Amino acid sequence: MASQKDNLSIRQVMATLHAENESELDSDLSSGIEEETDSSADEFQASSTCNVDPCFQNSVFHSDDNPQQESCNSDITATSDNEPRPSTSRASVGPTVRGRGKATGRGKATGRRRGANANGTQAQRNAEESHFKWIPATGRHQNPNADKPFLEKVGPTRRLVGLTEPIEYFLAFFTMNLVNELVTQTNLYHDQKYPDGNDNFTPVCAEEILAYIGVVIAMGLYKLPKLDDYWKRNGISHMPWFSSIFSRTRFRALRRYFHLRDSTKRPDKNHKDYKLYQVIPIISCLTATFGSLYVPSQNVSIDEMLLGTKCRVSFTQYMPKKPKRFGIKLWALCEAKTGYCCAFQVYTGREDAARPELGLSYRVVFDLMKNYLDKGYRLFIDNFYTSVQLVYDLLQRLTYACGTLRSNRKNLPSQLKEQLGTGEPKFWRCDNLVVTHWKDKRDVFAMSSMHGNDSEVITNKRGDKQTTKPKMICDYNENMGGVDLCDQLVSYYNISKKSCKWTQRLIFRLIDMCIVNSLVAFTANNPAFKDVYRKHKVFRETLAHQLVQKLLDRRANPNVASPPGPGRPAQTNEKRLLGKHFASRHDVRRRCVACSTKRTAEGKYVDKKTNNYCHKCEKHICQMCFEKYHTWSNV
Repeated sequence: MASQKDNLSIRQVMATLHAENESELDSDLSSGIEEETDSSADEFQASSTCNVDPCFQNSVFHSDDNPQQESCNSDITATSDNEPRPSTSRASVGPTVRGRGKATGRGKATGRRRGANANGTQAQRNAEESHFKWIPATGRHQNPNADKPFLEKVGPTRRLVGLTEPIEYFLAFFTMNLVNELVTQTNLYHDQKYPDGNDNFTPVCAEEILAYIGVVIAMGLYKLPKLDDYWKRNGISHMPWFSSIFSRTRFRALRRYFHLRDSTKRPDKNHKDYKLYQVIPIISCLTATFGSLYVPSQNVSIDEMLLGTKCRVSFTQYMPKKPKRFGIKLWALCEAKTGYCCAFQVYTGREDAARPELGLSYRVVFDLMKNYLDKGYRLFIDNFYTSVQLVYDLLQRLTYACGTLRSNRKNLPSQLKEQLGTGEPKFWRCDNLVVTHWKDKRDVFAMSSMHGNDSEVITNKRGDKQTTKPKMICDYNENMGGVDLCDQLVSYYNISKKSCKWTQRLIFRLIDMCIVNSLVAFTANNPAFKDVYRKHKVFRETLAHQLVQKLLDRRANPNVASPPGPGRPAQTNEKRLLGKHFASRHDVRRRCVACSTKRTAEGKYVDKKTNNYCHKCEKHICQMCFEKYHTWSNV
């Protein structure tokens, strides 16, 4: 009876215990409180199974009577089966709560919170790893790089000392080796086009190439609508000077065959020189002479030029904000004061870079500045080029940079985009790097490694308004226009003519840049020739006359031989007059060499084609002229 009473008391106690636990659990679930860690679930489970009076716990769960314990457990199970259904699984409350139907969504929410914390931790870690630590530049901050001395000797080098004439300066940049290459390739290009030599083209010489360039320069000074207008014999546009140098036919022939490289030896498309193969000689020559004949002053700038053309070329660029939207893009490094072009590159499209993660602008700056690093130059660039990494790397090479900045560049201060009032500047610094945000009509962002946080008061042109402007922006506006100045000087009297050949357009643009550099060097060595804008036309006129004069002197003294050059050797007639020659039949009909030199009564050349061919002379000769061609010396 005692055991039965004990069992009844156990049954009553356990029923009461389950009811209390169920009510507590339902109240917790209704309030939305869930424990999501394993430890909290274990604690909750322990509280639901072990929350028993200590004296009763000892008498029931730690009894030594095994049959009594088994009957107790069976009674508990039977009692729980009589209870409502939700109480059947309360023995595993912790796992059941985590595994409920909508608990999965809450689990995902926990994952999102953990992911957000992880992302924040990663961003914080990246910020800690970055070595650019920006702090507000309050008070007066003077950059120690602002007063660094510049030790280069500025101006023309020794090779230009003692030169007095414009042609001497021009040929120092546009060398005679390049002229002789033009002679060779022009004659070769004609021979490739007309292997039979049936168009009465006289091989060109160095004097003719120079005269041709001189005539083209003169055409840039005196522009006429059409090319034929320069050879009119009457009317308003009559200019006898041009016809005294070349006939119209000869000038057109020179223009047609003007060539710089053998097209038959062009490399494969995968070769790095494929796109610029036909103009590489002039690019290599001018790159060397531009950098070696003149030392620019401390302030230089990098910007882009656009050679307007719609020729068929794979690297044509479209720039809608330029005056000429289509053309060939050139990167140029120019002296800020004079517009002297120190270095240039022709942009031919995307290419593999040594550090592709730094971008195109980074590569262009270091390519153009490679001969001017570690010398203390001050470089001015616009927001296409400026980045924190670029300015920092230039500073490591003792080159100071200043330029406008895009606000979405990497490694910038997080407060850079804060709203400012009109005329209000803010500065941040990281060692010797300074970033500013200045509010004018629009937000202006700039960066420099040679300026502090000082400002200047600027008066407008009318003198009725003053503006406080950061000094780095003032210096940028003053020195950024070097490339624009070079472009401006070229545009006054440019020699470029409409042509379907992009190579000629590019060659003439480079000749224009060569003339501008010659003018700058000539002016530096001749202080009396100060006003570049007024003397520019005089310089070009003098240069055109001097380039033409060599050809006129040769015509006046035909017995005086021209200096030897690598041009095509003079043709000899001895081969066709010696030995035995036999006629054979050729598969292709071509003009007869002998007949094509004859004229009809109307003055036209005889156009007689034949299959008759001489293998020894490698010429097509008709049957009527075969014997005469191989025996007469004056044919």
